[in-house]
Amino acid sequence: MPPDEAPLRERTRRAVQDRMTLAAIDLFVEQGYDATTVGQIAAAVGMSERTFFRYFSTKDDVLEHVSAHWRARVGADLAARPAAEPTWLAARRAFDGYVRETVEQGRALALLGVIYASPGLHGRHLLRLSRWTEAIAPALRARLDGTPDADFRTAVQAAVVVTCFEAARHAWVASGGESSLDELLDRAMESAARLLDGSA
Repeated sequence: MPPDEAPLRERTRRAVQDRMTLAAIDLFVEQGYDATTVGQIAAAVGMSERTFFRYFSTKDDVLEHVSAHWRARVGADLAARPAAEPTWLAARRAFDGYVRETVEQGRALALLGVIYASPGLHGRHLLRLSRWTEAIAPALRARLDGTPDADFRTAVQAAVVVTCFEAARHAWVASGGESSLDELLDRAMESAARLLDGSA
């Protein structure tokens, strides 16, 4: 359901979650994830700790909120790509919104650095990557209807796409933002093109 068609109560809740999320990310980057308390996040948006728990069950749910938003967005964007477009190109273009908006917002690079540097956070991040594969799989599966081993090929394609996405983000963080995330993702996806299009 598009945001403007969601019930008012749902949109209001999502807006509050978004405010809390931005405040939390800024605190995670400034002082570290472990050092940031729920009370500090709530205070940053003028709310009580009790109010925070009306919107999120744990501090980590803030990061899941961000990931869930982008998983749904990229999955929808992939489903909307032209059916005749090569799979690898459609998958690459589906990430355009993510790349553009996260780079413009200026928080993703530092946040990913915090996540990669923390074993606990990184472990939960890897779990979220499996949810990325689930989010894009339906759109990939639709491109394989009527082909042999469609389910297996979908699983392989989704895993490759997400691996390319994550490899590009790792390289971006390692470069300190000097490399272009857009170009890194291009390179990663191009290297997988033959496999994704089933020609390998």
